[in-house]
Amino acid sequence: MFLNCGDRLHISNINSTTDKQRQVASSRIYTARYAGANYVVLLYGYWQNLVQQVCRLGTLALYL
Repeated sequence: MFLNCGDRLHISNINSTTDKQRQVASSRIYTARYAGANYVVLLYGYWQNLVQQVCRLGTLALYL
């Protein structure tokens, strides 16, 4: 994702330390994405629950 054409040319002479740094960076990006997705799912679940509560209250109000 962060590779541009200049990086592709220099891949051949990358040593092990920068490779490890790259692995750490990519794993951090993956963790951030995963946490973000979890947060979105959590928010969606909360919103769905809220909608269900409102619908229940609405139907309850209709019967009163």
